[in-house]
Formats: sequence, C-alpha cells, structure tokens
Amino acid sequence: DLVQVQPALGRLYLPQDSDRGDARIAVLSHGFWQSAFGGDPAAIGRAIQLNNQTYEIIGVLPASMTYPRSGQIFIPYLIQERDRQPNARGRWAITAIGRLRADIPMGSLTARLSDVSARWHERFGGYDPASGHTLVGQPFVRWMAGELRGFLLVLQAAVVFLLLIACANVGNLQLVRATERERELAVRSALGAGSWSILRQLLLESGLLALAGGVAGVALATAAVALLRRVDVPELQALTGLRVDGGVLAYSALITLAATFLFGLLPAWRIRRPDLHGLLRQAGRGLTGGRLRLLRAGAVVQVALSVVLVLGAAALVRSLGRLLAIDPGFAVEHVTTFRLSLPSSSYPDAPRLIAAFDDITTRLRAMPGVSQVGYISEIPFGPGRNSSPFRVRGRPEAPGGSLMHADMRFVHDQYFEAMGIPLRRGRLFASSDNAETRAAALIDQRLADEFFPGEDPIGQVINQGPDAVIVGVVGSVKHGALQEDDKATVYYSYRQMTWLTGLTGVIRTSGIPITLGQLQSVVSGFDPDLPVFDVRTMQDRLNGSLGPRRVGTTVLAGFGLAALLLALLGVYGVLSYSISRRTQELGIRLALGALPGALVRSVTGTGLALGGIGLVVGIAGFAAANRLLGSLVYGVRVIDPVTIAAGIGILGVGVLLASVIPARRVVRVDPTQALREE
Repeated sequence: DLVQVQPALGRLYLPQDSDRGDARIAVLSHGFWQSAFGGDPAAIGRAIQLNNQTYEIIGVLPASMTYPRSGQIFIPYLIQERDRQPNARGRWAITAIGRLRADIPMGSLTARLSDVSARWHERFGGYDPASGHTLVGQPFVRWMAGELRGFLLVLQAAVVFLLLIACANVGNLQLVRATERERELAVRSALGAGSWSILRQLLLESGLLALAGGVAGVALATAAVALLRRVDVPELQALTGLRVDGGVLAYSALITLAATFLFGLLPAWRIRRPDLHGLLRQAGRGLTGGRLRLLRAGAVVQVALSVVLVLGAAALVRSLGRLLAIDPGFAVEHVTTFRLSLPSSSYPDAPRLIAAFDDITTRLRAMPGVSQVGYISEIPFGPGRNSSPFRVRGRPEAPGGSLMHADMRFVHDQYFEAMGIPLRRGRLFASSDNAETRAAALIDQRLADEFFPGEDPIGQVINQGPDAVIVGVVGSVKHGALQEDDKATVYYSYRQMTWLTGLTGVIRTSGIPITLGQLQSVVSGFDPDLPVFDVRTMQDRLNGSLGPRRVGTTVLAGFGLAALLLALLGVYGVLSYSISRRTQELGIRLALGALPGALVRSVTGTGLALGGIGLVVGIAGFAAANRLLGSLVYGVRVIDPVTIAAGIGILGVGVLLASVIPARRVVRVDPTQALREE
C-alpha cells in the first residue's frame, strides 16, 4: 500500500498478517515466480519451504517492482516477544519506509526523529549522542542513489554544457547559412514579404533540424539506458529503474523546442533591419563586423565549456586512479565469498551451529585448489556492518565524555589467513577459544593506535556487551569504501559468540574462483536444504564499491570527449568559413608577394587566439565550479596543476589541429582565379 503496488497475481499482505505474529505466508517477486514456477498461475496457494518451515504463497509482485533488487521472496516481519525486551535493544537494525505528510518538511521530520530517539535512550540509557547513532530520515531517492547522487548532479550539469556547445555550434552554422541567404531574404522583404513570414520560415527550418536531432538523441538515449540497466552491480541499484518514459520524452521535446528558438531566432533576427537598400548592397559579402565577432564568440564559448568538461573528467579520472592504488588491507586476488544461513529450526543451539560450519569447512577444504576457508559476520565491501560503543575495563571514564565506538565482527576458522589480513601482535583465534574458555577478542591496528597509544593492548579487557580479553592485533581493512578512513574494529570468535545464524564464507584458491554450482554441491552433501547465495569474488565486491565512480567518470569522460570534438569542429568551421570569404584578399596578397607560410601562420594564429581565450575563460569557469566536484574527488585537488596542464595540452593540440587543417587551404589558393572572383 505504501509504495502503491498492485499484485500481478493473488494478493499482498494485510496489516493483520504481521500483527498475528504467526502468519506463514509469502509473496514472490515476478522474476522468481517466472524462474521457479514457470509463470504458472497455479502457484498461488501452493506451499513453499523456507528455513525448513512451510509458507503459503499468496501473491506475485508485478515485474516493475524491483526494490530491493535482491528480493525474491517476501514474508511478514514477525516481532517476537524476546525482541520486545529491553536487553534486546541493539540486536536488530531496521530500515523503515514512510510517506511524508505534505505539511511536514524534511527538516522538521529529522528534528522529530531525533527527539524520539533521545527520549528512548534516556529511558534505557547506554547511549552517546556523539556517536551519531540515532533515528534519521532522508528522501528515498537520495538514499537509493547513495554516492551516485553526486555524480548524477555533475552529469546533469555536463548535459547542460554539452547542449549549449551543440547549440552554439549549430547557431554558428545557421548564422553562416542566413548570411549566405541574405540577398534572397532582402529581395523577398523588398517585394513585400512580412518579417513574421520570413521569421516563421527560418524557425520552421531550425525546428526541423532540431526535431531530427531530438529524435536521434532519444534513440541514442534509449539504447544507452538499456545498456545501463544491464549493468549487474548491486551498488548501482538506483539505475535498475531507468527507462525512457513519457516524462523523459516531454522533457526532450521541451529541450528541442528551446534549442529551436536558441539557434534559430538570432540568425533570423537580421531580416528585421529596416535599411533594406543597404542590406541588398551588402548581401553576399559574407560575415563582417559584428556578425564575424559573434561567430568567433560562439567558437570561444564552445571551447570554454568543453574545457570545463574536460578538466572535470580529468580530475575524476585521476581521483579514480588514486582510489585504485589504495591498499584495502587484505589480499583481493583468488578470494571467493558466499553467504550461508543456517535455519534456527534445524540448528537451534550453538553446538549444532558450530558443528555444521566445521563440517562444511572440512568439505570445502577438500576441494581442489582450496587453501584456506573462513567466515565473518560482515564481509568488507558487503551489504552491512555492525557497530557499537565499548569500554576498557579498569580505564576510568570522564563524566559526560563520549563513549568509545568500534565496529564489531564475528569470525570463524581461517578468516584472517584466507583474506590475507596480517597479524601485527599477539595471536589469532584458536579452536581452544570456545564456550568453555574466557571470551577472546582481536582488535585492528586503528583501534590499537587510537585507544591504546604508547601501550600494549594485549591482555586488556574490552567490553561491547560481554567482557573479552584482547589476545592479538591485526591489520586494519577498508570496509565500505576505499576512500573512507579506517574504522576501529573488534573481532570475536564465533565459537564463543554464536549470536548470528548466517555468515559470509571466504575461500582462497590457488587459481580459478569457486563457482556457485561447486559450492552448492559441497553444501548439499552436508544438508540438501541449505542454499548458498551471494557468491562473488572479492575483486567483484571491491570493483562494485567503485561502481558509481566508474559510471560517473566514464560518462563524464564521454561528455568531455564529445564536447571537445564539437568545440574543435566549431573552431574549424569558423576558420574554414573565414578563409572561404577571404579568397580574393588572400589571392591579392599572394600576387603582391606574400609568402604562403606567413598567411598560414596568420590564419593559424587566429584559431589559436580563439582557443586561448576559450581556454582562459574555461579554466576560470572550472575554478568557479570546483565545489560541485570537491566531494567526488579523492587524493587530488580539483584545481590541480597536473589536471590543468593535461587539459591545456589536450585542448592545445586539438585547437592547433583544428586551425592548421583549414589554414593549409591558403597554400592552394590560385591568385589568378582569386582575382577574377567578385
């Protein structure tokens, strides 16, 4: 009801389905219904086994419902009595989705949520506001877009720049064309044709040109969107709903109409000059005076806008390179990860959970090419993370001071060896760290440096719930993004704290990654009802975290290249037309003894001057827009000498080529033929 989705088949949940607390019903995603049941309508009412419990299928979602992207089966969230107890707080993290009332702004909602959170923590205690953990609200689209949002804003600005460059280019062409037709237009005006009649004709011609470009653009956009929707990266979930719909088409039509007036009105405006006699005498002489300056100004604008896009793309490319050079803290190559969740109905206690993971581990280690196998509760660059405050026993706390905060992880077997995370001090977990012994903990180097500066943390007792003695220090790892600072982390042995029934497995191989089929075959040999899912290499996870940056950088680089080509085409067009209108002048100068090389240098200098002015204006514009890119670059300054130098080099070479090619036509001018021309 909240997201206004109607079932494709059957029905969806009713409020009482969750309130009862024992409803065993399921709604299938459209894709899962097609793959698992062949699209059979008779699936409604059938039973399905989930976690060794029977659920009745009551409905199928429409194909358009793709949130969350990985969701295949939806069941009621059952709040059990144990979840309502005060000591259960902090056990679960839940994302709530709501529709905001029209009279409540987002800022007011955030304030209300903070007030509710403060009252709740005041009642139960044990909360530090400085840790930043509270109830927060944000627009759903912004939350879904995540890091991609900043890139989308930059790309939106790039689209506007590219459109302006294209309009300036076409405007120049239209201005030249209108100049060539000035005699015709002047004669028609002298014979009684009204200004509106001629203006309407020119706008119609511009409109047909813009319409052709708009249709071609929509076709290209449709193909590009189809390509983006095929990008199978979970981190780019916001792109899965892209489509060229009525809104996009209406926006495109509006832009096409605006472009028509933008580059169609200015050339047509010339016919409104009242001095028709003077216009008839000057017609056919080409662009002179103000019109020539306008033509050159259009070329400068194109170069300036292309400079902004090229420099922006260069900054993002350098930033991406810096990110790729960052050490994530573990060995990425030859590591396969997978999710394994043991149902509590079949594995109800800690001994059975541990025995099951041990048995599966033994089977996985027997596979050819497997060297180490381990497990962790939240894998780096995975979908979630767990964080909570901690205390160090024996260390006094300042009244009113902030609590210390760290991520918490539960690991099993050879996780650190499989991931290549180095041991800095002390020891790793051993099989002797079990429920019969005192709880042990490993901390990472960041926590040791931040909270135990100048002292040995080994033997200290840390508390994030139960007490645990620190037995070792391991290297710090990046968890959610390469550009983030290392977060203090505490690791606990799963043999001592089986708080979770699902873990992410990590397998290091000597060569080819393990496939889903191989993993499922091994696990099914232990328990045929256990599914293996979310199978990805560690390299895929790392690459996926950079997905928004890669997409944004690639698209902006493409825009920059297109803008550069359009700008150079504009410079080429201005010089080429200028030479064509100066044929007689150049012929006279050659006949009087001017050297062809000198004339080539003169024309080339004009092109370089236009490019130089555009370059200076573009760099100034880029400096003004650096705040837009500031949050998207890492390890480099937006206004960076290397980036500026690279942009100047690229633009300089391009402008030089765009100037030299038409300038070489001067050499081919025949003075005799040129002198005979009118």
